[in-house]
Amino acid sequence: MSIVTKAMLVSIHVGMWTGQRLDKRASARVVRDANAAADAARVNKHLVPKAALAPIVEAAGKLRKHFYATTLPWRDNGDRLLPRAAYHMFVEGYAPLKDEFEAAVDRFLNVTYPTERDRAEFRMGDMFDPGDYPTPLSLAHRFYTRVEVNAVPDAGDFRVELDADESRRIRDEIADNVNTRLRSAVTDLWDRLYDTLEAFAERMASDTKFYDTTVSNLQALARAVPALNVTDDPDLARLADRLADRAALWDPKEIRADRNARDAAAEEAREVLDEMSDFMVKFRAVNGENSGDEA
Repeated sequence: MSIVTKAMLVSIHVGMWTGQRLDKRASARVVRDANAAADAARVNKHLVPKAALAPIVEAAGKLRKHFYATTLPWRDNGDRLLPRAAYHMFVEGYAPLKDEFEAAVDRFLNVTYPTERDRAEFRMGDMFDPGDYPTPLSLAHRFYTRVEVNAVPDAGDFRVELDADESRRIRDEIADNVNTRLRSAVTDLWDRLYDTLEAFAERMASDTKFYDTTVSNLQALARAVPALNVTDDPDLARLADRLADRAALWDPKEIRADRNARDAAAEEAREVLDEMSDFMVKFRAVNGENSGDEA
């Protein structure tokens, strides 16, 4: 089955009001007092405390984290590859995070911002300017989150009228670009899994404190790999299944309380890493990475 029918391209857009504004008078005063050039410094006012926007910033970070966790790299313009098999996982995770973001925005616009605007004159001192503070209604459009979905380019659908040789060359170029990005996407998935597992193994082998997410993040990634395995790589599929089975047995509280359980988890993780290393060498060799081809 063609990648065109197995996946789609998605990008996420999250808009936020920064709560900052350039203070030209303060900037001029700073460079004048320093005997510096006019463009040597800029003073940006923080119209509201950082903590006022923190819940929105945190919610936006969760949205982006989920987006990157459930997709594969594609282009540097923000587009990422979403396999059809991972679509429901992406949507089901995105919906509550969007609700959390919108709830944080609603609280800011209706509660936090009016309070901060009322006390701004006291907080900002001589830098206070009432014109810096828009109404909550006019601020609302500054906050948004949306997902854009597009089709993967299909070389066979190139229809611009050119001579036959040039059309064939462009179709071949489109197909080569798609295949190159697809190899890069799967390589990223291999690396993501390896790096996460290696970090887990190193943490388990040490005596340092670890959080529950050290385990849960690895478990979640192992469960997600089958849906993200857009090329149906059998080695990756087998390895992810094996890791998912083992990781499901790793309980953070048990590992934290029992040194033997922690050592056993580290050893099991290392065994999977050794096997994964062999598969990764094979994968890179098959895809021409050892010969200098772009991955």
